[in-house]
Amino acid sequence: MPQLRPSYASSARATMHAAYMPAVWNQNGEGMRIAFPTLGNEGLDDTIGEHFGKVPTYTIVDTETHEVKVVENTGIHGDGEIYPPELLSREKVDVLICSGIGRKALSMFQGFKIKIYMAGVRKVADALQDFINGDLKEACIEDGAWNR
Repeated sequence: MPQLRPSYASSARATMHAAYMPAVWNQNGEGMRIAFPTLGNEGLDDTIGEHFGKVPTYTIVDTETHEVKVVENTGIHGDGEIYPPELLSREKVDVLICSGIGRKALSMFQGFKIKIYMAGVRKVADALQDFINGDLKEACIEDGAWNR
């Protein structure tokens, strides 16, 4: 599988493109939107935060268009009015890759049909590559709360 090699546009703080990202499709043959709770505006070079609800940003990768978009966390943990699953659902996210999650939050994401995969705290690009390779475990209620 090829390594991810992002090429950064002049507006790198808001939107970046992963020019050499391999196509990743869901079971229906459609591209996916994958979100990562991140600590800043670095896109693929950013680090996954420990608490997905309290991070300042979410990095969203579109596997069909190869767009990498950074959005501000306006969820309830950041003085917003909605929970992170609803915020990410509005961004049409299919998958959240995070460092840890509890049962209640996992259940909320499942209600929005967003799958959760565990990657620990590391770079977005590394976690995305592991997801592409099939090396990440999908979280499920039976596993209980996940440690960061």
